[in-house]
Amino acid sequence: QPGPCLRQRQGQRQGPPQCPPAEAPVTDQAPSCSLAGGAAEHGCGCVLLVPPCELVPAAHSMGDAASVQAAVAAVHRGCDGQVVLDVAYFGGSFALHGLAGVTAAIPYANALAHAHVYSDVVVLGTDVLDGRYGVRNACWAAALAARRVQHARPVSLVSISYDGEQEYAAAIVGQLLPVRALYRARNAASVASLQMLGATAVEQTFDIAYLTPSYVPQGAAAERSIAWVRERKDAGDLVLAANLFVYEVAQERVAGRWVAHAATELMAACAALPTGRRVSVMLVPHDWRRFRMVKLGIKSEVEMLKEVQRAIQASSGGEGDCASVHLFAGGEQQLPSAERAVLDQVDVVFSGYMHLMIIAASTGAPILGIGTQPKFRRLISDVFHSSSIDTDRCILEPADLLKRGAMASVILYGLENANRMRRTMSKRAHQLREAAWQNLDFLLSANAIHMASWADEYSTPSGSAHALVYDQRTAPSVPQLHPNLAWLAGFHAREDLPGGILARNSVLETGQYIRSKHGTVLVMGVDGNVVIYDEVGDPAFATHIIGKGAMARLVVDASGILRGYTRAGLPFDEARLDALRRALADDYLLPYDRS
Repeated sequence: QPGPCLRQRQGQRQGPPQCPPAEAPVTDQAPSCSLAGGAAEHGCGCVLLVPPCELVPAAHSMGDAASVQAAVAAVHRGCDGQVVLDVAYFGGSFALHGLAGVTAAIPYANALAHAHVYSDVVVLGTDVLDGRYGVRNACWAAALAARRVQHARPVSLVSISYDGEQEYAAAIVGQLLPVRALYRARNAASVASLQMLGATAVEQTFDIAYLTPSYVPQGAAAERSIAWVRERKDAGDLVLAANLFVYEVAQERVAGRWVAHAATELMAACAALPTGRRVSVMLVPHDWRRFRMVKLGIKSEVEMLKEVQRAIQASSGGEGDCASVHLFAGGEQQLPSAERAVLDQVDVVFSGYMHLMIIAASTGAPILGIGTQPKFRRLISDVFHSSSIDTDRCILEPADLLKRGAMASVILYGLENANRMRRTMSKRAHQLREAAWQNLDFLLSANAIHMASWADEYSTPSGSAHALVYDQRTAPSVPQLHPNLAWLAGFHAREDLPGGILARNSVLETGQYIRSKHGTVLVMGVDGNVVIYDEVGDPAFATHIIGKGAMARLVVDASGILRGYTRAGLPFDEARLDALRRALADDYLLPYDRS
């Protein structure tokens, strides 16, 4: 019997096939839009979207209903609306009800079978694959991908999160997929984006976070913070939202001095304004992963901001001091869309955290940054492109982190030019939003990562398999999809990179560090006797990804040059490294620089 979405289509008037209306109810029932049923027969395709949802601990810091809605909208845009779209969810508290354009909500427990039976294309959020959030999540995603590729059905990987820095996504895919199911679609643009996403062109930085809709938060703590902002503005104050996160690359440089220095600089900026102009400061935490602050000797970002708040309050009271200091939502974790709601009310945002800057920019609030990574300068340069705003004065340079007056000067420039900066951003709003949509389309389309199986398997006499990367156009085992899904599945012409070799490995152990001239490498794990190569790259994640488990593997590139999640100064074993070199260079005749 036809299911609800098929019956709905059968009852529609004649004409081009239409997808369910935006107000279609979300249910837990699996829709009947299999290839043999409604979707294919009526010209639609069936897509399953698997966002992070509650797979990410400390719920929603990187994915919430707003991000899912942006991804849903992007799928409909790319497929011209002709698509049945289901969304998987985990647990019962993540409410997907009311999401426009979603046909059905599928529990994670049923998503594996649903993806196999009903879905033409599965879109996996990268945070679902990220082993930092638990081996169980990674294994679930691997099982899903394995079943899909076994039957030659496409899986697309997209950044469905508030993190525009998914440069480790390619490696995660390589770790999760079975040996005979690794398909990598790459051209020059996608290689660059996957390696440096968030640190290249700004259109690759503005992602879903920029598309986050604003709404009045339900939480009482967030509501109180919005009321505080309005109260201070009614009193005539300028309101500065400040996030003082310092990326790991600079933490050791400022450890032990950052809290006192930041408090002093904030007060100096307040005092430097002309007489009669007052500033109130809202301290906004955005990242709750405690390990991110360990080099600062601080338990968490919230604790750091509380210390700054206490330091300012203890020193205030004189003419020109900060009028008031407030910790957003009392330090309680909030949805990113709740952050957007409060940032929409402030005059200037000063942030050391990229996610918060992007969300602030989406509101039109003037942004200033702690430039501990190149992406800050690129973001600000694009926001104020071809304007009279001096972008050099909007960035606190890494060399000036502890320089007296440097931070105060950046903040003062923003406060003095807040109106002019906001006018400039309002003129750029349309272009920036289009850039965000283009980036999301880029991530969803063939320029992202896609996986499929191939028809022929080739094995060497020693038993190691070759990963044969092929052009989708010549793959006989991949079925034809409806044209509406061609964009999403990435089935069109592209320039693929050469394939590589999977090599035997019996000398490495999970969690071990080894070192080459290219840096220290973390052994992600050993799955049988296989070492997989791929391109990866962020030093910050070395000790926080899986580290253990059958799904994790060491990543080595086709030249035999060791690459991986690198982190300087970690212990290594030269003997094991030499053994790996011999395995790669001698047994498999890969060129390797033995020096």
